Amino acid sequence: DCAARGEACRVVASQPRRISASSVATRVAEERGGALGGVVGYKVRFDSRVSAGSVLLFCTVGILLQTLQSNPTLSGASHVVVDE
Repeated sequence: DCAARGEACRVVASQPRRISASSVATRVAEERGGALGGVVGYKVRFDSRVSAGSVLLFCTVGILLQTLQSNPTLSGASHVVVDE
C-alpha cells in the first residue's frame, strides 16, 4: 500500500532470539546481493547493524517492545512482522 501511495516502506520483523535476528538478516542481505547494514539490518541487545537507509530491520522481541515504549505508534515503520 505504501509503495502505491509513493511512500517509503520500512519493514520491522521480530525474531525470538538474538542469533535468529542476526543470522536471518545476514542471509537475507546475502540473497539480495547487498551488504549487511545497508538495505537489510538488524538490531539486538549490545549489537546493531542498521543504517539510515535500512528498509528491512530484523530485531528481537525485546527491542521491539522497548521501541514501542518510546514510540507507541511505531512511526517510521510501514509494516511489522512478528515471528513467534
